[in-house]
Amino acid sequence: MDTLVDGLTFVFVLGAFIPLSAVIKPWGPFKRRRIGGVVALLAFIAGGMLIQMPPERPAAIAQAEWDRRIALCREHAAGQFRDCVRDTAELKKAEQQADEDKRAKLAEERAAAAAKSPEAKIGPSVLKPYTKKDDPDIFAAWGPKGVQRIEDLRKTAAYGVAKQDKCDAVDLVEIADQRSKAPSRITIYVQCHNEARYFLTQAEIGRGVFLSEDDRDEAVKAVPFRNACSEGTQSMLRYPSSYNQHIFGSGTFTDDDGNHGITVDFDAQNGFGNKIPQVAQCTLMPDGKIKIRIHNR
Repeated sequence: MDTLVDGLTFVFVLGAFIPLSAVIKPWGPFKRRRIGGVVALLAFIAGGMLIQMPPERPAAIAQAEWDRRIALCREHAAGQFRDCVRDTAELKKAEQQADEDKRAKLAEERAAAAAKSPEAKIGPSVLKPYTKKDDPDIFAAWGPKGVQRIEDLRKTAAYGVAKQDKCDAVDLVEIADQRSKAPSRITIYVQCHNEARYFLTQAEIGRGVFLSEDDRDEAVKAVPFRNACSEGTQSMLRYPSSYNQHIFGSGTFTDDDGNHGITVDFDAQNGFGNKIPQVAQCTLMPDGKIKIRIHNR
């Protein structure tokens, strides 16, 4: 079937030039230029339709992969569609073009987001002030002066997050009740339209540090944090040289205050010379420092 389609495509495309020549000088069955033009156009259309027909799927290629190739080649190699689907080299070119297009689009989106002022990314009702009528619990817990501090932090947090590329638009800025405690510990929650979330302490807002929950999660999974966790844990042991970290004994967690961290399983020697199975909890604190706790498993 593929051989037939390829042959017909060649015939129609090449054959279109024969009647097309009659547009310049009528001849034979094409005694009128208009007839030659119409026949040439129909031949080109027929050849174009045949070029866009997917070739038969080889038995060695799964249907899902074949569908992916067809969609990719239609978008990024329309002129060589059939060759692209079947030929690895042409397919690779299409994949590279798709990657380039994706990066270009992402760069445009980031440039557009950067050009957008922070004010434009904050909705008109996002920073609506708390009132005694609508928010009696907040006023009862924090008092007028405390509420004013919260309002100042809400505004600073909103503008700080609005400047971040990861936030497309600020939808919500509120005090995080579960992570705040009167009279002094204030944490502000910011949510963006693209669902990026931020829990920001008063100290972080004051330092201009605006890390999303995804940023914090990535930070504790990164190699520098893991190395710092291992080195800090080892330094706390009675016999640091006996520290033996388990390759697969690790995980991540979020504590009650919303701080992200990792757990690391290890063995270490105690004062009696016995190997004790233990676990270290390394928490990334809001000030950027690491808090380490060690207990037996």
